[in-house]
Amino acid sequence: MGKNSKEIKMNKNKIKLDLGCGENKRKGFIGIDNVKLEGVDIVHDLNKGIPYKNDSVDEIFTRSTLEHLDNPLFILEEIHRVLKKCCKATILVPHFSDPIGYHFLHKSYWSYNSLNFLEKDKMRHYYTKINFKILKRYIYLPLRDSLFVKVLQFFINSSPNFFEWVLCPIIKAEEIEFVIQKI
Repeated sequence: MGKNSKEIKMNKNKIKLDLGCGENKRKGFIGIDNVKLEGVDIVHDLNKGIPYKNDSVDEIFTRSTLEHLDNPLFILEEIHRVLKKCCKATILVPHFSDPIGYHFLHKSYWSYNSLNFLEKDKMRHYYTKINFKILKRYIYLPLRDSLFVKVLQFFINSSPNFFEWVLCPIIKAEEIEFVIQKI
């Protein structure tokens, strides 16, 4: 027996959240922020969690938000709680070498390896029970659209530990992108 039109419509409407969207909500996403701005659909303090049921969200995007929260591990646990199995979250945070990243409202600083502990084989189970697979990690430099910077980014991301240990005093990164998948 075929699906009725209501069931088909429900299947097409995936829940996609933009956490801390501010005025720059992604198209097709539900914007959540603690301040009512243009584009914010839900005013909510993410320090208190994500206002969705377990296993109900299809995709999460957040940019320049996690570093402002009191407890980044708590929000990662919340992302894990609300995401459906095999669904993804894209997280962009300032890189620790970015001088602008040392803003007085920032409460955490991020490196290429910041989320390593979320993968099962690297996880410290006394921190958390959540389990993600890291699908992508990428360090971005300022002026990332120039050809020279794109080439430099390629080499930096080929050896991110060397970059962070040796080159960061000379070359400053802007942000890191993580794409994680709930497993």
